[in-house]
This record gives sequence, C-alpha cells and structure tokens, in this order.
Amino acid sequence: MRIYFVVKDPSVRNINSFVLSLGKALQEHGCEVVYGLDRLWTDAVLECDVVHFQRPEDVFGHEATDAELSSLEHRLQWLRQHGKTIFSTCYNLKPPAGNNDVNASRLYDLLYSHADCIVHFGMYSRSLLLPQYPQARHVVVPHHIYDHLLSFSVSQKEARQKLQLPEDKKIVLYFGQNQNDEEQEFVSTLSKHFDSAVRFFSPGVSPEALNTLDPAKLRCCFCAADVVLIQQPDILNSDILPMAFAAGRAVVGPDAGNVGETLHEMGNWTFSPNDIATAVQAVQAALSKGAAIGKTNKANAEEHWSASIVASQLLLFIKTGNYS
Repeated sequence: MRIYFVVKDPSVRNINSFVLSLGKALQEHGCEVVYGLDRLWTDAVLECDVVHFQRPEDVFGHEATDAELSSLEHRLQWLRQHGKTIFSTCYNLKPPAGNNDVNASRLYDLLYSHADCIVHFGMYSRSLLLPQYPQARHVVVPHHIYDHLLSFSVSQKEARQKLQLPEDKKIVLYFGQNQNDEEQEFVSTLSKHFDSAVRFFSPGVSPEALNTLDPAKLRCCFCAADVVLIQQPDILNSDILPMAFAAGRAVVGPDAGNVGETLHEMGNWTFSPNDIATAVQAVQAALSKGAAIGKTNKANAEEHWSASIVASQLLLFIKTGNYS
C-alpha cells in the first residue's frame, strides 16, 4: 500500500513532525510512504492508494486564489473518479487566528467536503464536523507522542543544568512568543500569583514553531519542567500535550476543544479560558500533585499513543473500513 502525505518533502526544513513520525511508523507496518506537494498535480498521484491531507495551509500556504481553489476542487473530484481514498486530518476547525481571508475558509471546507475519512484527535471536533460533512467517515485516534523523533530520557537535573534553570524551584513550562497580547497578559498575570519558589519558563518559540527548536533543547524543556501549561484559550488540538505526557509531566490547559477533553479523561487540570482564578487553582493543584499524574500520563501515552499504534489504527480503517 502506498500512502501519500500532501506536505513538504522531509528534506525541507519545518516539515510537519507529526506526519514524519507517523510516516516512519507506517513504513514499519509495511507501507510505502511518499511526501511532497508537486505529486498532487501530476499523474504520479495515481500510483498512491491513499491521498492524505494534513493542514489545509500545506497546499497553497495561508492564502489561496479563486483559480487555485477551482483547480484543487477539480483535482479532488478527479482523484475520487480514479478510486483514490482521500483522508484529511482535523488539526483546526477553521483557519488560524488572524487569517480572515474568505478563501482560507473555503479551502478548509473544500478538503473536508471531499474527504472519504476525516481523522480527529478527540470526540469534540468529531461531534462538530460530523453533521457538517456526513459524506465522510469520522474516526478518532490519539495524537501520537513523536516517539520516532523524540526521546525524553534526560533527567530533570541534567535538563535544568543544560538550560541554566535553578534546581531549587518549581518550573512551569509554556511556549511563547505568545500568539497575541491577550495570551501574553494572561501568562504574566498568572505568574504574579506565585512566589519566587515558582518560575514560569518559556524557550521563546510559539507552539506553532516547535519544529524550529533544536530537538535536544526541546527535550530538555519538557524534562526540566514540573508542570506544562497550555495557555491558549481558543484551542482545538495541541502538539505540546502529547510531548508533555511522553515526558511524564502533568499538564494544565483550557477546558476547550479536544485538549480539554483529553485533560479531563487523563485526570490532569483544566481552567476556564481566560479565567485567571481557575488557572491559578489548576496550576497550584498540578504543582502539588502533578508528580504522580505525570507518571500515569507517561505510562498511558507509551501504551496507547505511540506512532506505531496510531499507524495500525489508521491502516485497519483503510484496509477494512472498520475502526476500533
């Protein structure tokens, strides 16, 4: 079986790490996996059994012209006429904040409306998209833990030494530059509710730019932390959550989207979006009780969220039309 991921070739910096790790796992299951954007527009795409779109922005970038959308629509129809199975992964329900381009929203709708299968990371997004796109099968898989790319084996002491973080303080890790002033103010206000024994630490990249961070430093950031904070109030999925679980860390995040759903299921802590009081309570509880939860997170993630397990679940559906 040949599966085609419509993303930049792995030789290009900043490829979607989720796809790269999943692709390696699929190869271990006996699949041929190909990447790239040009293949979509050539007859070589007919050599593939599954055409799997990831973020809609991968196809044209953050803006698309009317002509580009028309070309894509015809191409999707052409693929279905040739019996190709079209998958689309739901990372977001709509274009990222700040992108108000009408065609950006049309691009999302175009890919979802032509999909044979839409892959979700939680029941929350499935419940929203299922009524809108009933032609597709909607399946839920875990967000895998990047285990083909990252290992979180470094000790907390060693990680803090490498990052020059104090060993005698509690560390709350979050990822900024924050997306907007509102998030920046939220973290700033939240941190003021804790004394000097607690330090809020960010490596200086946004959640969307984790690929730009050196893997060794990224590993140290998670291993150095006591608690990982997801501060974005309007969020559906998060790459940070599975990484934190794989590192054995407790997570605090908004009670929103698939993120809130997963945190509840795993016994971690949530707060009402943009509500400082509930965020303070959640971080306090995580700092107090998070060590035990972190161990549970790690055990569960390694048992159920590996890239190999996610790959096997997807293959089961592709081959049989059944999902379990």
